[in-house]
Amino acid sequence: MLKNFVAQTINLLKRSDITIRSTEFREVTFEDSDNNTHTVNISVSDCFNATSLADNLILQVMIFFSVLDAKIDIMFPDLQGESFRKKYQKIPKTDDNLIILSQIFRIFKILRNASVHSMNAITINDNVINVSYSFGNTNYELEINKPGLELLYTLVLDFIDPVVLNEKYSAGLRRTLYDDLKGHIHKLSDEFGHTGLENISSGLRLKRIVRYQVTNPTYEIRDNHLIINSIYELNDSYSSGYGVDYLVTIAGQKYMIPHEILDSDNKVNLKAIYEWNV
Repeated sequence: MLKNFVAQTINLLKRSDITIRSTEFREVTFEDSDNNTHTVNISVSDCFNATSLADNLILQVMIFFSVLDAKIDIMFPDLQGESFRKKYQKIPKTDDNLIILSQIFRIFKILRNASVHSMNAITINDNVINVSYSFGNTNYELEINKPGLELLYTLVLDFIDPVVLNEKYSAGLRRTLYDDLKGHIHKLSDEFGHTGLENISSGLRLKRIVRYQVTNPTYEIRDNHLIINSIYELNDSYSSGYGVDYLVTIAGQKYMIPHEILDSDNKVNLKAIYEWNV
């Protein structure tokens, strides 16, 4: 039942008019050996008869919280039936993915409790959502702007329906997404403190707004290194959020190599590419 609920709810959210800031992938094909010409294919997914949710913050919160809570119950069956507070405390924070999961659950716990118990505690001004209420001896506060809320929603969907190239790739995008989310939260206080979201490791970050995926790069293997010879150059103005991947095949296995793991000579040790299989 839980898995069906999650699948059906994700389908609803994807067909809604809520803005989700997922990574856009654009396929690049070089048309000549000198890389002077290339084709960029952009996939556009049409969504007809979109479910109208964008103007109802409370409903958005309840739907996203419910599907996130169900996902946690699926991942950790022993937490089913626990209070939200205990769930947060018992989610193991043993790696970046689980830390991020726990922190988005923490944010949604504040939003959900305000939505259910004190809707007047939520105000929206100039696209900034403020939550402020007290329970017992604890003051709960959250300030997040609209882009941050969209990133929060994107993280929920990313955990439930992630980019499936491989786990290392997904984790690289997710770290960047989490970093971006932290920049849009200006206040966070609950029974677990008021110092903001927990930090994650310094692990690899992948640029996540748009990624160009080169399907036919020229490359060579020399001195136990993979060397990409056909580099796809990006406009400097895109460098902060646009990235490039290179699809290579070695011994019959395909690998999607992010530009971020290449050194200044556009090469990477062969031992480092095997986690990037697709």
